[in-house]
Amino acid sequence: MSSPDRSCRGRPKIPTYGWHNSSPPRSPPATVALTEFGRACETTARTLRLTPGDLVVIDNRVSVYGRTAFHSRYDGADRWLQRTYVITDLRRSRNHRPHDGHLLAH
Repeated sequence: MSSPDRSCRGRPKIPTYGWHNSSPPRSPPATVALTEFGRACETTARTLRLTPGDLVVIDNRVSVYGRTAFHSRYDGADRWLQRTYVITDLRRSRNHRPHDGHLLAH
């Protein structure tokens, strides 16, 4: 899908939206839309407190998620998150996998 807005990708009938709270709105209507979107997120947000060993699986295609702010102490006790990706169709990621292997590269 071609769009001047980098946050909208995917196929025309199945668009994918990406947004980060540091992304500035590009117009007055975008400001209104992002404000309303933020309110909707705050209204429906749920806090989940994880403990060591917990695992959370989020489907990025149907979820909006975030993390609370924190100040790093750099003492080894800060929160530490790891991420992994799961794909069900290797063909869709072929251009991102060197030599058609099973590892994605940025």
